[in-house]
Amino acid sequence: MHPFNSIVPSTSNSQPLAYQQGSSLRPLDDGLTGGLGQALVQEIVLRAWEAGQSTESILADCSKHMNRQDAAWARLIVEELEVNYRPTPVEIGAYKLRLRDVFRKNPTSAAMEKIAAETNNIYLKKIAQQAVVILRQAEANGRSPANQAAANVKLAHVLEIICRCKVSVLLFGNSGSGKSSVACLIISYISRNRSITKGKIPQILVLDSHVNDWGRMPVVHKGADILRTLHLVVKELERRQENWANQVENLPESKRKKDWFYLIVVWDEIGGTLAYAKTEEGKKLIKEEGLIHPSDALLRLGSELRKFEGMFFGLNQSGNCEAIGIDSSYRNNFVDVHLCESALMQIESWDHSCSEYQFVYSRRDGYPCVVRGKPALHPSHSQHTVFAEGSPPIEFEPAQQEPLTLRLPVKPLVFRGELQDSYVGHLLPAASSTPSGSAPEKQKETESDNDQLYQLFLSIKAGRSQNPPLTKTKICESWGGRTQLNHQRYDEALDAYAAQWVAEFVSDGELQMRCEDLIELIWSVTPHRRHKEKFRKCKQILEDILASLGVIPPWQNPSNIIKMPLRKGN
Repeated sequence: MHPFNSIVPSTSNSQPLAYQQGSSLRPLDDGLTGGLGQALVQEIVLRAWEAGQSTESILADCSKHMNRQDAAWARLIVEELEVNYRPTPVEIGAYKLRLRDVFRKNPTSAAMEKIAAETNNIYLKKIAQQAVVILRQAEANGRSPANQAAANVKLAHVLEIICRCKVSVLLFGNSGSGKSSVACLIISYISRNRSITKGKIPQILVLDSHVNDWGRMPVVHKGADILRTLHLVVKELERRQENWANQVENLPESKRKKDWFYLIVVWDEIGGTLAYAKTEEGKKLIKEEGLIHPSDALLRLGSELRKFEGMFFGLNQSGNCEAIGIDSSYRNNFVDVHLCESALMQIESWDHSCSEYQFVYSRRDGYPCVVRGKPALHPSHSQHTVFAEGSPPIEFEPAQQEPLTLRLPVKPLVFRGELQDSYVGHLLPAASSTPSGSAPEKQKETESDNDQLYQLFLSIKAGRSQNPPLTKTKICESWGGRTQLNHQRYDEALDAYAAQWVAEFVSDGELQMRCEDLIELIWSVTPHRRHKEKFRKCKQILEDILASLGVIPPWQNPSNIIKMPLRKGN
């Protein structure tokens, strides 16, 4: 029988049914004036509650059968019951099962605090709060269940593996999983590890169509510019390979040096760039400008850059390597790091009873991590037990970096600091970016000429670096004869890339080589009186180059000027 039909109105002297201990409700009026009266409303609500009706059902019935004043009183009674009623043993058992399930997935005090905050009933809340106190004490003593689980599992260390393997890095994870933070943390560490960077401070380039904040690192973000930049980076790799081949061919082993700046390339949103390359716009751009396809650039940079003074980082949301063109034959060229959702997908095929699976799965509400098929702590967000997009990473120093000198098709973005502190390279001429109205054939011809010119420069540099250095005539002979055309090409190549060569002798804002020695090395001119005019011109060129690099020429630096004593009488 429905409580509203079975209840008998109490007399005016009847008292409301007793509240649970701690209740703040008090009977205000036990009469029937203006409605059923508070005592009767309370009895109706209590009988319905004890009969197992839900909160929503009770309030709906009260709204239907009572006036507004009685229905409001019924709502207050229901809210008080929710907080103060003593749960049945079955309800307590069900709540403890819920706590046990949360503990199995995330055995931390933060997870228990979240459950306690979601519970209104004081008796159930007390059970959760007791668990919070126990876990806090264990965490303060360094004996938390989460740490004990880690102690039973052999964890992989992301930084240790990357530094030991010295290969390229792939970071996979959903939005907010900390890919950019992990990349910045690893680069910060590598930039200070001179055994990896061969004693050099690295130059850094970021390609990111989502325009994330990369601090002082220069960022190229537009789809077309990313394709062009990838092409230029691969060309830089090829030039280094050719330079090394020339050294092996022409120099004794003791004289060979991989004398290039250390280059770190970060390519974020790989899948987005590959998708752009499949659009009509992307296909047209690649065809008309003769660009290297980004899928080929990924394989080449990932497998070859590390051998020629560089390191490659690839970031993507999907952890499917085959989807971005990296099959099993190329997988060993990368350290694959999976974060959050990508990490959970990696362990789906693991034995669910093994401790490694349970360790990663226990962090499913926070920031799980898997590196090369092994469980690991998230490098930048392991301190957070609950995932929240925008959670701050651990504190670490920004990467050490030199201003990038690589040619780019567009001026990059820099989120912090001044652009000239992060990029001092030369932008490609407008023709190299296919302006409107230019013929594709002319564009290809221009790019081919630029590549040939750079190859000639590498040949000049290798020849002049020998001991003794090769003369201009000897180098031209190696190109097919001492012809006027070869001498002209020699001068054009040197004019185009002399600045890049000079930059290699600049460190900490100062020229690290004597002016006379540098002019002799690059332009084959000595300060001998027979070459006085030519030496003066070369010195002026060097002065202009140093000015473009922000370097005060030594002969203009006041600290290098010797002050002669004044004559007597002056």
